[in-house]
Amino acid sequence: MHVVALLHDDDSHYFQSYGENGALRPPSRTRRTQQSLPRRVVLDVSCGTRILSLFAVRAGMQRVIAVDTSPIAEKAQQIVKDNGLENVITVMRMHVEDMMLPDGIEPGDVDVIISEWMGYVLLYTVRI
Repeated sequence: MHVVALLHDDDSHYFQSYGENGALRPPSRTRRTQQSLPRRVVLDVSCGTRILSLFAVRAGMQRVIAVDTSPIAEKAQQIVKDNGLENVITVMRMHVEDMMLPDGIEPGDVDVIISEWMGYVLLYTVRI
């Protein structure tokens, strides 16, 4: 078996590639996700423009922690503000591996983790 290692010294190329608004989710899939959410705390990993975070709030979630490493996090923070949801959705721009849950939320308090990873994320998850 021949293994090829990617020669990137950091994750900047990968996360920079998600810095745009493209690849909006198909409505039927996001509708099913919205309908399946529980009613308390959601962690939205690699959240992009926060569409799933907004759906979580619409579904009745009390708190959403939205995490993304790409520059789209700044745009998403504005989306949260424009919708008056700063007290419900916390936006964090960082690697999910480095984050600490905000405001005394413990890992056991998170009811569901949602994510719609796209692209070649798994190539960057496994380091050879």
